[in-house]
Amino acid sequence: IEFWQGRYSRLHDRIRYINNENSPGEEAKQPNKQGVSLWNRIRLNP
Repeated sequence: IEFWQGRYSRLHDRIRYINNENSPGEEAKQPNKQGVSLWNRIRLNP
């Protein structure tokens, strides 16, 4: 999943979220029982 943060300058506002736990088609879970997020957040280049 990739999102835009909605800033006026679009140079540095792209973020990609990658689910570490679930296979495609499975319902996303967040956070897990230990309180650790199952999603990696990656800031993308313009």
